[in-house]
Formats: sequence, structure tokens, C-alpha cells
Amino acid sequence: MPLRSGTGADPAARLLLVDRDPTTGRVMADALRACVLGPVTVAATRSGREAAELLRAGPHDIVLIDLSSIDDLAPQTEEAVARLVKLADGALTIALSEGASVTARRCCRHACRRP
Repeated sequence: MPLRSGTGADPAARLLLVDRDPTTGRVMADALRACVLGPVTVAATRSGREAAELLRAGPHDIVLIDLSSIDDLAPQTEEAVARLVKLADGALTIALSEGASVTARRCCRHACRRP
């Protein structure tokens, strides 16, 4: 079941998972598959630069980002998140942090242009 309308005949939701730990990534992907009705295709990457390349290559419906995995994309976490949100172009983008960074959370709201 696609999450975006008008994306063609592909019925699968497209999930981009950004996590440098492949085991954690698989666990999160499996949990999300259980939450989405219909098939889900998962593209997994371990870095911010790889995630940016995949987002430029094609649309995704959900982008799940581990904040500690995107430090190669920009000097500041906030800037890296903002870049990925912009490239995600309307996809549901979720950024996770074990350290629960308030600064990055504020940036996500700003990058999404929501109050």
C-alpha cells in the first residue's frame, strides 16, 4: 500500500533506513514492516552521504534516521537532518537518538516547516 498518491503501479511502501549498526537497522525495519499495511521495500544505508544519494535517486515514503549515523553529511547534526529532510521531499521522516538531543529535535521541526 503506497503512502503517497500517484506514485505509479508499485504497491510497496518504500522505507529508507539510515543506521550504521546493521543489527539495529534490521530490528527497526522488521518493526516498521509490522506497522504498515501491505508490502514494504527497505533500502538500508550506514551513512548520511549514502542516504542522500538514495534519496536523490528516487522517492521514499518513510525515512528513519539514526542521528549518530549521519555525521559524515554535515558538521552539525541539525544541518545533516535538514539536508535529508529536504531531499526526502514529503516523506515521513523520523530521526532517532539514544542521547535524545533537544537541539536536533528543534531542527527537525524547523526543517519540516511546522510550528
